[in-house]
Amino acid sequence: MQGYIMLHRKIVNWEWYTETNTKALFIHLLLMANHADEKWRGEIIKRGTLITSYGSLSAQTGLSVQQIRTCLKNLEKTGDITRQATQRNTLIIVTKYDFYQSFINESTNESTDFQQTDNTPINKPTNKQSTTNNNDNKLNIYSPVSDDADLSVSENIPYVEIIDHLNSVAGTHYKSNSSKTKTKIHARWLEGYRKEDFFTVIDVKCSEWLGNEMEKYLRPETLFGSKFEGYLNQVRKKEKDPYGSMPYV
Repeated sequence: MQGYIMLHRKIVNWEWYTETNTKALFIHLLLMANHADEKWRGEIIKRGTLITSYGSLSAQTGLSVQQIRTCLKNLEKTGDITRQATQRNTLIIVTKYDFYQSFINESTNESTDFQQTDNTPINKPTNKQSTTNNNDNKLNIYSPVSDDADLSVSENIPYVEIIDHLNSVAGTHYKSNSSKTKTKIHARWLEGYRKEDFFTVIDVKCSEWLGNEMEKYLRPETLFGSKFEGYLNQVRKKEKDPYGSMPYV
């Protein structure tokens, strides 16, 4: 990652400045947000916006998932960000990114959001303000999460449904309360994957491996390990080209 962001000194008067975790996360969001519109999977991710997940933010900042949740709620409450949740990730919009990342004419009396007593929305930058910066940031969506992640963090993860589906399709007898199994599922869940992704990987790898020497690898530590994303993308490619493996007639 290259480039820079601007940070006005008046941030010391911002209402969250003395709340260390919220301040740290907000500055991280400014660093990670797109400095220009980016196309991703057929959609435009606009300037001042980023796609991420609780797990990615936790891994990048060193804050726990619960601390990330609290900080995002704080920032959302005061209008510093807005969020749009999906099944796999979260779209975060830094609401006044253009204002924060503009060259401000200090001779004007224009106020900023970095004030304790006035949360009035800021107007859009005037034509005296440049809205460019030297941030060459690219999307950083799925940062790997350690498989040793804290299982005490409640994420309402459907361990039972996922393992029941594996046992049903593969004819296995794994237990959903096994700590080894739960850590793998938990780590992938924190990376933003959801139940349908686990089901898809199970279905396709069972179709590919059942009845041959690879059948022994139809187990949670293999299916839900570090190659999970690769298995999922492999599946999607097959879905787009179902006849790709058939010989031409």
